[in-house]
Amino acid sequence: MVESLAFLFSSFGIDIIIGGRDASGAKKMLVAARSGNIESDNRSTLHVPVNESFSRTDLVEHDQYYSPYHCVLRGIKEELGIPEEICKKTSVSFHDFAIVSDEGEIGLGCYVDFSFVMPLEEARLYPGQDKYLELADILIVPYLPFKWSPSAYEDYFYKTTGNEKFCMQWQSFTTLLYQRAILRNAEASIPIIWLVDSTIILTLLFLLTNYTQIDLTSTIISLILGGLALFIMKRLNNKSVHKLTYGEFLKPFVPQWNGDVRVLQSTMHSQIVKGSRKETNPIADGIMFGLNSPSGQKLKLSDIHLLTPPFCTVRREFVNFTEYPISFYYVAEKNGDIGNCLSFIKIPYALSSDDLSLLLTVKTEKGHIVSYNFTKPIHSDIILDFTNTLDEKQVNTFSKYYRMNKDLLKNVQIASLDENFQKRWFPLDLFNAGNDYFWSVIDMEDELEKHDSYDFDFKISKKTQPRDLYMKVIAKNMNRSCFSIKLNGNLKNMEAFLCAFTSRNDNRRKMSDLDIYMMQLFLIRIGIVYAKKK
Repeated sequence: MVESLAFLFSSFGIDIIIGGRDASGAKKMLVAARSGNIESDNRSTLHVPVNESFSRTDLVEHDQYYSPYHCVLRGIKEELGIPEEICKKTSVSFHDFAIVSDEGEIGLGCYVDFSFVMPLEEARLYPGQDKYLELADILIVPYLPFKWSPSAYEDYFYKTTGNEKFCMQWQSFTTLLYQRAILRNAEASIPIIWLVDSTIILTLLFLLTNYTQIDLTSTIISLILGGLALFIMKRLNNKSVHKLTYGEFLKPFVPQWNGDVRVLQSTMHSQIVKGSRKETNPIADGIMFGLNSPSGQKLKLSDIHLLTPPFCTVRREFVNFTEYPISFYYVAEKNGDIGNCLSFIKIPYALSSDDLSLLLTVKTEKGHIVSYNFTKPIHSDIILDFTNTLDEKQVNTFSKYYRMNKDLLKNVQIASLDENFQKRWFPLDLFNAGNDYFWSVIDMEDELEKHDSYDFDFKISKKTQPRDLYMKVIAKNMNRSCFSIKLNGNLKNMEAFLCAFTSRNDNRRKMSDLDIYMMQLFLIRIGIVYAKKK
């Protein structure tokens, strides 16, 4: 059916609203500001957080039918980065069917409830493959009073939040979807729906009593008891489930969208392959460089600079229809220290079962701490071999992927990361900080001791406080200009310590936004929520 509908409609997908509770337990939902870069008219709009079209990857049971449920799980994973195993714990319900006649689109409306899974602040922290390509922000909004006119919510969201992003235009019938979600989740929605349904059923039964032997009394009693049960379940569902877990506050250490550091592209958690160097990985292989000068030569990454911002997109395999991020960098040889540079920053770590090891580098000057860092630059030379060019088919393909001029692609020398780099390092996230660009990477063997030396080993227990680390290790070594500490403990203890350490203002001032943002996106992939909590 889905494939046959392609002849009538341009797309068939699902509009997914994410609802739940914030860290304080209040009922909230997510609204997405979609980037104008992906729209034909280059206009940013407000929309549901996940808008996913059906794909052949949603076929189940030996390709017999398309599964809307699998499409929802895949959509949330790709666009918000939340792993499928977590999404399976949510409550997924399908309510609406819509046809947008002027755009030739057809789709379903879906509501996913995260109330018993995680607070919505946490749901915004995951790095998604499509997230930073398609979205400009994800906003948490309260459940507003029901309004008869869907368009009334356009002003009401702005009035309630004061966020200027609600001055953007809303996409198509999006406010109608939110109106219906608000109605279904209102305090009185369940009893009202029950009352309307019961009235209709009783009317029909009353008309049928003249022709059948239906026991009207027992039917009425059953309807009343059913309505009471629904009302009780609704009340239980409205109870807070996160106060005991997070208190009433969960705040990222750095701005997620509008700060000095921005994420341009991310890989999904499921794409990480650990412990294998036998084959190159498609993520690193998808990083391509184009040199503006025609002379074929080998250059160090440190000897080139970017002429334009990176071109980022997602590529789909024709064989298994899987998608992975790719990026193109239009570069030139450096002339002095000018220009925008690209660097690869590693996150030294080791993960074994529930135990995590991280490397904290401390730099001091004249007896004072200058900086704390959990990441380290890759100092080994990265050699790029600019001896290839694109054939006509590749030029056509990549010009469509990156929306680039074909003549430019025809005249550049092409290079990719060498095979040894691809076998060792796995790219996670691409950042823009200041005038430069940075890829965070991890070693696919994740053996910290094998590749990174350290000066001290510090065990993190349940009762370990940031002051313990300072007094027992840092304060005793202030005469050193630089030293590294291996922090080791189980995931739960490490999460508590890292959040407490970074929450201290004196420590936070010595940590860069880039270092923190890299660690936040890395740690959430392994189940650690790296944020300020109270």
